[in-house]
Amino acid sequence: MIRAITSNSEIHEIFRLDDLNQNSVSVKRQSFLCQGDERSPVGEPHRRAYTNSKIGREMLKEDGIDDNFINAILAIWGEIPTVEDYDHSEEVEIDAEVEAEADAD
Repeated sequence: MIRAITSNSEIHEIFRLDDLNQNSVSVKRQSFLCQGDERSPVGEPHRRAYTNSKIGREMLKEDGIDDNFINAILAIWGEIPTVEDYDHSEEVEIDAEVEAEADAD
């Protein structure tokens, strides 16, 4: 992704894939200010992990990961997710039961 700042400078966003395997990937994203041959980091790098699940695949697209990187990830992951999505609603119900039991004691 390239965003123009001035006529002589641009901000480039660089993606890096780490630990890509059949179940997950870590994506590092860093913005750089580029002026001529000079490149300076802008802010801190951002890293996010994605799982090979239905939700993880959707998050890759929603987070604006470059299509070329998504294609590379999906080439390793294949067509079928290997990780089941975690249902957080059960966790909330269990926590409510534990709190009710604690209050009763």
